[in-house]
Amino acid sequence: MMIKFLATLALALAPTGFAFVAPTGKAPSIKPKSSINDQDPVFPNEKKDDKFDMDNILANVPEVSFSFDIETIKDNLMDGTVGERGEAFAAAQFALLGCIVFGGIPFVGDYMMILLGPCLMLAGVLSIILSISDLGSNNLSPWVVPSKDGQLVQDGIFSKLRHPQYAGFLAAMAGFSIVTGSASRLLLTAFLYYVLSEMVENEEKELSKKFPEYEDYKKKVPGKFFPDEIAQQLPWNQE
Repeated sequence: MMIKFLATLALALAPTGFAFVAPTGKAPSIKPKSSINDQDPVFPNEKKDDKFDMDNILANVPEVSFSFDIETIKDNLMDGTVGERGEAFAAAQFALLGCIVFGGIPFVGDYMMILLGPCLMLAGVLSIILSISDLGSNNLSPWVVPSKDGQLVQDGIFSKLRHPQYAGFLAAMAGFSIVTGSASRLLLTAFLYYVLSEMVENEEKELSKKFPEYEDYKKKVPGKFFPDEIAQQLPWNQE
């Protein structure tokens, strides 16, 4: 009785119009594109018959040739008077190129790190301490414009150079760059020199406004970051 009821219920719930179609054993046919002129739905403007023309590309490459005459080069090397051809500049050029490529100065790099670096750091720190001591609290300020209670200091270390505190910064940072063997720090120290030079230009304009005697002080102490005796030996001060 129960089985008859379940069969009747299954027939009542079954969907109508359903027909089982046996497989025919044939694969569905796929219609190929009619021709190469049919447009791609993704790239409708792309041509289907474009080809990578390597011959055309190679034909447009300019020819590069190297031709050296060894005898002519030898004549150029032997030309001129020995000692008057600028041998020192040529030697310095190739020596520096080699040092840059190999990342150091042979036989000198260690001595620079051991001697020159610490000496520059010590000289820089000493210059900063002396300049702060000579300036006093009334003149200490990070700004270009002098403080309202500031005075023009011309004695002590300021009798040797006009900006010993900045000179101390440069010497200490250059020494630290050498000790650590850091080319990037040395490059940043060179940039610091540029920044401080620009800062001094503006600072001295303000000092001249506040202290009329500052122009006489500049003539008496020409050294900005270095004592005048050393500054005159720098390459860019040579005539």
